[in-house]
Amino acid sequence: MQGFKFDLTNFIPFRDVEVCKRVKRIKKEQIRNHPNPKFKIEIIEKPEDFYFEFALDIVTRIRQALEKGKKLVLILPAGPRCLDRCHPMTFREKRSKITARYTKPVRIRM
Repeated sequence: MQGFKFDLTNFIPFRDVEVCKRVKRIKKEQIRNHPNPKFKIEIIEKPEDFYFEFALDIVTRIRQALEKGKKLVLILPAGPRCLDRCHPMTFREKRSKITARYTKPVRIRM
């Protein structure tokens, strides 16, 4: 593949190739080491653990917005396997007494 040069995709506005190369070299063991104490990075190895934490985060944000009387806008992934993966959200939602009456689903087709 002589002459082929990898490049950053055009639809992402951040185009600093050197910064991207530097970040790409960061090892998993080093990823948590950064100067901003407010930015928490957690490594989640198992997909099922990731989806549980993802669903729990969504439910927590919904509950916090309801308690504060604020609106919350979420852009969520959708697809044939999304409901299966986010099953813990359904369980947690029932326990938190958060119901569909607080949500307005919107489908965006591209």
